[in-house]
Amino acid sequence: MAESPKSIVQEAIDVAVGERGEIGVQVAAYLDSELVIDQWGGLADETTGREVDGDTLFPVFSNIKAMTATALHIQAEQGLVDYYHPVAKYWSEFYENQHYSNVTCSPHYGLVIRTTISGITTSQWALFSRSRYPPSDLVLSQQATASVVADTPP
Repeated sequence: MAESPKSIVQEAIDVAVGERGEIGVQVAAYLDSELVIDQWGGLADETTGREVDGDTLFPVFSNIKAMTATALHIQAEQGLVDYYHPVAKYWSEFYENQHYSNVTCSPHYGLVIRTTISGITTSQWALFSRSRYPPSDLVLSQQATASVVADTPP
């Protein structure tokens, strides 16, 4: 009999924690809106010894880039977004602080580029630096983050 997906994932988690240096891991997967994998292992907090459980929160950092890119590509396929249009066409607050000017300087290539959807998604334009993050109690607020971005000079 074949192993179940849950046991395969749990075994991978156990190896990651036990043999590969991961401290704590949680994996959840949905299929047709149904939670089909919900496995975890290791520690949520090394200092207290608290173990990971189904409610443990983990920061995701750059993982959101793949989801954002996928959503953007789907919108582009459906004709809702054009990569070469200015960002301000879709986000009116982007006009504030002279983002509406037709050019910004690319720190990566030293080129002058238009602030387009494509320019942002290919990292030719930085939205804001770490020194301009919203306060920590507001960092998960879409409105607070959008405000910081809109207030950031190009």
